[in-house]
Amino acid sequence: MPAATKIYSGPYNVRADTIEGVVCWGRNEYGQSSIWHDLKDYSVGDDHVCGINTKNTMCFGKTLNEPEVLNVPANIDTPITIGGGRFHTCVWASNGTHYWGKPGEYQNFPDTLSNVTVIDGGVYQTCALDNGNAKCWGSNNYGLLNVPTSLVLPTQLFAGIAHNCVIDGTSAVFWGR
Repeated sequence: MPAATKIYSGPYNVRADTIEGVVCWGRNEYGQSSIWHDLKDYSVGDDHVCGINTKNTMCFGKTLNEPEVLNVPANIDTPITIGGGRFHTCVWASNGTHYWGKPGEYQNFPDTLSNVTVIDGGVYQTCALDNGNAKCWGSNNYGLLNVPTSLVLPTQLFAGIAHNCVIDGTSAVFWGR
């Protein structure tokens, strides 16, 4: 595989942006490993994937057990970043934060979000980089909401099943289990 510039991973499939284009692999029973073009951000959940371009938000995947994850709200204006959890997806757009999927604590967005550059969902939580700070909400199982106070310059963020990770400068910082 050519050098990757960004990797998106879920439990059953992976997508990588490379210097030569997009590469996808993993399970594809529901089309979740299909290659989409013209996307500026992409999210991988359990059996669903979602992506955004400058105007649209799109999702596809399994509808049998969790059909809610494919019900993209119609009122999303100019999507900026997207993040998917196990059974939910969220988008930061020019008109604020949008959530869809299975109801849970991870949908209780902080009122203080104002400039989200990265958003991602796990099983119990959703996290975002907002104005250069990592913020998490949802269930504090395993200490998932206890963002380390030592972060200086977080630039990337990933929410997992029972952990979160940020790239802070040149280091990876993890919390949770």
